[in-house]
Amino acid sequence: MYLIETSDLMGCLAALLSGSVEAERLHTGASPTADLLNRFEAWLNARNPWALGRHWRRILEFQNLWDPERSLTAFWTCFDLFRSGETPDALTPGGKQMFETNADIEEMTAEELEVWKQKLNRIFHTQ
Repeated sequence: MYLIETSDLMGCLAALLSGSVEAERLHTGASPTADLLNRFEAWLNARNPWALGRHWRRILEFQNLWDPERSLTAFWTCFDLFRSGETPDALTPGGKQMFETNADIEEMTAEELEVWKQKLNRIFHTQ
C-alpha cells in the first residue's frame, strides 16, 4: 500500500530491502540479501565508472533524472542483468534489440561493433 501512495519508489524499495537485510541478520546472524546487494552495487559501479562508488539507489536515480518510475524500471533491468550473470558492459534488452537489428552490423569491424555497443549502452541504460 505504501508503495502506491508515495512517489519515492526507489526509497520504498531501498527501505524494503534494508528491512529484509536486518531481519535476516537478526534471525540468522548473516544476510545473503546483503551479500547479493553488495555484489550488485559493485557490478553497477563497474557498469557506471562515473558513479564513484555511490549507492545503487543514487546511481539509478541520477541516471534517470530522479524519475521514480524510470529509476525503478532501471533497477529491475539492471538487477535482472546482474542476476543472469551478465557482465557490467552487457546491453540492456532494448539496446540488444537495436544492436542486433542494425542493418550494417555485418559490415562493421570488431572495433566498430564495440563502439556501437558502447553508444547503445549510454542510450539504453533503463530498458
